[in-house]
Amino acid sequence: MRALDTPSRQVLEEIPGRVLTFIRGAATCTPIYVTLEAVGYGKEATDKAWALLHAACEYEPGPSGMLVDRRIQGAMAELDAWDEPNLERIDAITAHEHPDLYDAMMDNLEPATGAASVLVVQRVLERLDAFEQGAPAERALVATLGRRGYDHKERQRLRTLVSTAKEATRLSSARPCALCSARFDESHPGGSPAIRPRHVENQGSLLVRHLR
Repeated sequence: MRALDTPSRQVLEEIPGRVLTFIRGAATCTPIYVTLEAVGYGKEATDKAWALLHAACEYEPGPSGMLVDRRIQGAMAELDAWDEPNLERIDAITAHEHPDLYDAMMDNLEPATGAASVLVVQRVLERLDAFEQGAPAERALVATLGRRGYDHKERQRLRTLVSTAKEATRLSSARPCALCSARFDESHPGGSPAIRPRHVENQGSLLVRHLR
């Protein structure tokens, strides 16, 4: 295997800023942190990243820690795990027992990951709420799904999880994360706009200046 090229001085000088951008993006945006933690980037990895960054900057930090709301993390993880298998079940039940309502029920409902899954589950709940007040055929679909496990109790449980997960946009911060706000903006077509990484990059650049 070819040996890696020796990084240039410019690359080495840019590394602390890039690391800081990554750490801050993970720490200040709950959807990002939940996704990373699921693949092993938790407190231990975060502490190691900070230690390496401090060493590179010859900085001796005082006591500190990352505050992460575990309720929000738990709610998002549960909704992320819920949407795929349950959308498959709802799809099959609707197609088999209420085919005339299949398009109305399943339109724009696809499994998602991370923060986007919160909006998917919210869309399911809103649709069932509307059908419950709709035509007899729509109410019959809601009743069928209720007998299959999607009754008022389960829907209320999911509604609570959605409400908790969406607190990620209201975390106490002088400058809320634009990524979180965008991800949970129901007014955006499809409910899940493209990620705008420049937000984190720009904020990281400001912090890098303070470290220099």
